[in-house]
Amino acid sequence: MFFRNDRNLFQFFLLARAISFNIFTATFHSIKKIEERLRGEHFDIAIVDGIPLCQYYFYVAKFLSIPTIAEGSVIEQYLSNTPFQTNILPSPLSGSTNQMSFSGRLFNFFAQCFSRFLLSYVLHQPDVSILSPELNKYSAEHLYKESLLFIENADHIVDYPKAIFPNYIQAGPLTASPPKPLTPDLEKFMHKSVKEVVYISLGSVVESLPEYIIKKLETVAKDLEKLIIFKSNSESENGHIKHVKWVPQNDILGHNKTVLFLSHCGKNSFLESLYHGVPIICMPFNVDAFGIASKAEHFKIGAQFDIRTSTVEEISAIVNSVLNNRNIRENVQRASTIIKDRHFTPAQTACNAIEHVFKYGSDHMTSPMKDLSFLAYSGGDVWMVVFVASSFVCWLTTKLFLKCVKIY
Repeated sequence: MFFRNDRNLFQFFLLARAISFNIFTATFHSIKKIEERLRGEHFDIAIVDGIPLCQYYFYVAKFLSIPTIAEGSVIEQYLSNTPFQTNILPSPLSGSTNQMSFSGRLFNFFAQCFSRFLLSYVLHQPDVSILSPELNKYSAEHLYKESLLFIENADHIVDYPKAIFPNYIQAGPLTASPPKPLTPDLEKFMHKSVKEVVYISLGSVVESLPEYIIKKLETVAKDLEKLIIFKSNSESENGHIKHVKWVPQNDILGHNKTVLFLSHCGKNSFLESLYHGVPIICMPFNVDAFGIASKAEHFKIGAQFDIRTSTVEEISAIVNSVLNNRNIRENVQRASTIIKDRHFTPAQTACNAIEHVFKYGSDHMTSPMKDLSFLAYSGGDVWMVVFVASSFVCWLTTKLFLKCVKIY
């Protein structure tokens, strides 16, 4: 279910549709049961996960009369009222970079437009009257757009510079921080020899991956002349390879012996690797990981491969190539230096913005773009008028020309 091919992508959408409906329906019933307790807490604001699949949670905040802040690793342009920038901002699911040819920009334009309607299909509207019949007059998209603030867990160094309004901030990486000391067991392994450390993690998807993928990575690890920390479904230590079920990832990446990260390339993992100046090799499986993997190559801070089709020999060659690439090390360390050389940490940046809207609201920072229809937002209405007017002028010119030809 996590591999990107036509059949499995379609199955993923069907599964997401069913799961989202069941989750939100169950959530609404639970919220209704504890309504009195929640209202008694007198919450000032609700920070809601801003990824599109979670947008029905905005109904809960509306039901409780709590203003919202949207936060997420992926925030769609049209939902956050940022300018329509399909010529420089690739779709998160496309795997493209911001340097697109004409055909790439054309494809990206339609992909961005189509994604809005695809999302409305994937998200099966739950019965919001479970909370209150009054909520039926609001769409989830409208409630999302009414957020006071949009906080993206991102950094323009690798998330492509873009035009944003004052109520949209990039505050990433939110999960990265200076490393803490490791547990005695992990620290002992890190210093087991003078060899450097390679960290391998497939995130939560490791639990649903075919066994042959784990075996393939284990074979690659055995041939590496490095210490290997492998986050998997087991706990064991065999020579230079240590399998763990859980690991403090931020602290491992921040350790001075860690020189490479093999990752499924979730957004937090990618940004943590960048923060600590560790080159990353991406093995994307689903959703936005393909776009993130393309950034690793585009900015020359890592590489990527398809774990399904790549052979052990091909993977080993990529790993050794990145380990021995001085340019990649310098690029990722430079990015790390820039991120750390700022007056405020990402968390402080987010907190400052939240405190600001607490005090003053966000009307003075919000564009009227949130009130536009999607056609107007994308400029489609203007271009339709231009097309019709141009067509009429061409038609009229042709008619006059033919009439003149007949006369003379």
